[in-house]
Amino acid sequence: MTARKLQKSGFDAAPVGFVTLYSEPYFNRNGGWVLETNEDISHLNDHSVQSQDGSLVSAGFNDITSSVRNRTDRVLRLYPNFNFKGVPLTLLPGESADFTDEDGKESGWYDNRYSSLRLETYGGGGEGGGRG
Repeated sequence: MTARKLQKSGFDAAPVGFVTLYSEPYFNRNGGWVLETNEDISHLNDHSVQSQDGSLVSAGFNDITSSVRNRTDRVLRLYPNFNFKGVPLTLLPGESADFTDEDGKESGWYDNRYSSLRLETYGGGGEGGGRG
């Protein structure tokens, strides 16, 4: 399992097999930080992650996610509170979202709201599968 905090921009900067959280609108179109992970994170601020130079740092990603891309084969659930509490936003494998309007301003409830994330096995639709 891996979690990294890097300076990256662009929709295509998200690696296959990872969830990528972006600190800025439009997938950091004008630059910003990303948090790449393939593990559950119960506290997006204090979780230890690998930095660009390889050292361990605090993720520092509580309530700053402006866009997200799920390139895993699992369901992503983003929670508004630490320790997977609250009603989550769910993204299926391959889905992405930007939480700002065309002017880069907060768009509704979703921008800068997430404090934990969980990856769950994807049932793939059919009976008993899907968004559980």
